Formats: sequence, structure tokens, C-alpha cells
Amino acid sequence: MSEPEPYDLDLRVDLPDGVTGREWGNDLLMRAEGGGGAFVRVLLPVGLRGGSSITFGTWLRVSEEELHRAFLAWSSPAYADLVLEGTLGNTILPWGPEVLGAPATASVLDPAHLPTVVSSGHPEVARMLAEDWDPDDVLSRMGCALPVPVRQPVTDRWEFTRTAGLSPAHTAEGLRFVGPGRVVIVDVLTTPEEWTPEHTLEVVLKGAPADPEGRLLEGEELGAGKGEDPEGGTGAPAAGLRHALWQQVDQGREFYGHVIRPGTTAHVICLYEDPDDLAWALEVWRSVRPPTTP
Repeated sequence: MSEPEPYDLDLRVDLPDGVTGREWGNDLLMRAEGGGGAFVRVLLPVGLRGGSSITFGTWLRVSEEELHRAFLAWSSPAYADLVLEGTLGNTILPWGPEVLGAPATASVLDPAHLPTVVSSGHPEVARMLAEDWDPDDVLSRMGCALPVPVRQPVTDRWEFTRTAGLSPAHTAEGLRFVGPGRVVIVDVLTTPEEWTPEHTLEVVLKGAPADPEGRLLEGEELGAGKGEDPEGGTGAPAAGLRHALWQQVDQGREFYGHVIRPGTTAHVICLYEDPDDLAWALEVWRSVRPPTTP
């Protein structure tokens, strides 16, 4: 498989954490309502392995004096020399809430762009700026649609490729991803370790359509997931089954896929409107596998 082309993503948050509205300002400079503080929009660039990057359009909490100075400089030649001191106003995943409120310095590196966070005395923010990060680990935490595919963990035993354009949501039906004309629902079933893949398939298919439009059944060696013995204690990789069926319904088309290994089964449902998206549903189903051992 060829390596993906490097990409540069931009992700902008609407408001600082805990802020519900503006007393004054706009999407670049603002004072939060209710005495919530003063903020300036800044860029926080993070390098990703493989030559890619993601830039967070986040907020820097500043003093009233800094806000006033930024306001005066914003549309003047002085903007090119603007340097701001403040603290980060948003939680940035996957680094967690500890970066919220971390001290940071932002400078104008290019007068055509927003000030950029260039340094921090907080060790985790300093690492964010200095290191290149696993793109799947970073992007799979994003709660918005992405223009690139990403390996998405479901549990510690399963992951799949979340294709471009899908936004995640947790529902009673399982982990759901929604995009234009497409829905993916992922659920994980725990089964007795002693059940054979064939018996598990028989159980999970109870109530399934008896005469679907199409069906696939494949056996495979799934290998080991993180922290598991790759030989499974038997001298051979863990065996499993892949099964899928699909049918046309009034609202479009439904695709049901299972990937079975001892003790666990991933159940993937793909709903789509365009008949040609069967190829997409098959791609999602075939991408389901245990996480790669680091």
C-alpha cells in the first residue's frame, strides 16, 4: 500500500472553553460576556508524522491591556511586530484538559495570518510544538468531519478506517459516524472464548434477512491485537471469519458486516443512499481489524 500524501489541516474552535457569548468583539478579538475574560484568536500548529500537520485555530486568554494593544495593532503596520502573552483558552485533544490555561507566547510570523503560538513554559504544550505526533491518534479524537481518512479505535480490540467526511456521535445503537448520504454504526459484542467463529456467526445472524441482495463469507487469520500473544498459545495466528450481507430498503441501502475472532465480534452497519456506495461499505468492513501492535 502506498503512503498517503502529506496534508495540512485547519481546525477552528468557535469559542473559548466555558464561554457562551461575547460582550464585545468578533471572531478574532473578544471580551467574554459576564466578565469571562479577554481573548485573541491564535494559531497552534502541531506536526504529524509523515510530513502532515494540523493547525488549531484556538483562543489565547490575555489581559485587558493585551487585548487593547492587539486591537490597536490589528489593522496597522504594528501588527507585524505583535507579540502576545497569555494562557490557552481551549482544551486541545488528545493532549487533554491539562493544556487549558497553560502559559503561551504568540507572535505574528506572517502579517497575512493570525498570531502563532511559538513557545510555552508548560511542558506538554512545549512538546506539542516541538514533536511530530501520530496522525491517527490525534485525528481520531476529533469530533468533527475530516477531509482525510483516519484509523478509528472502537475498543482496545478493534479499529476501522473512518473515511473522509464522517462525524462521530455516541448513541444507544453504538458508535455512529454520519456524513452526507452515509452512516456507519459500529458495535462490539463479547462472546464466550470457547465459541467457534462459525457458531458465533450463527448466533449473531439470528433475525438477519433470509434472502439478502448480496452476501460474502470469508475466513482469515486476523493475527494478534495489542498486548496479545501473536501465536494465541496454539502455534498459529488467531483464526476468524468475515461475513457481510446487504439489501435495498425504502430509505436506501443497508450493509451489515461482522468480523469475528475468539471472544469478540465487531458489528458494522453501513447505511447509504447511492447504490455505488456498496464499494465504500465493503471498504469500511474490510478495514475492521485489531489494532496494530506497536
